[in-house]
Amino acid sequence: MILFNINLGKGLQSTVLRDVFIMATKIWVNMGGGELSSADLISQIQSFYSREEEYEIPFSISKGDVLTWWRLCNPVRSDENYIQKLALKILAITPHNAGCERVFSVLGWFANQRRTR
Repeated sequence: MILFNINLGKGLQSTVLRDVFIMATKIWVNMGGGELSSADLISQIQSFYSREEEYEIPFSISKGDVLTWWRLCNPVRSDENYIQKLALKILAITPHNAGCERVFSVLGWFANQRRTR
């Protein structure tokens, strides 16, 4: 949280925000979103980034979680709340290192096979 507090209110560089728009649009299209809903998504991200009133719901790490905050944040009809749907989809991704574990497992098997020969 120290890093967050140091950078609070500084915003993103314009190139980073552009990259966020591009990546969000790619993910949204992969989720089945269309051209019109992608434009609405970008508009919603701009509103979020600008800290417009509908996204000013207080958040406390000690009393809640990010998923609950996004579920409460519903400035438009739920079927048009694309930023909420995208956020919940991204937050549902479980970080893991299965690929790395698999490589170490194969290397361990390979090393053990060579040792027993």
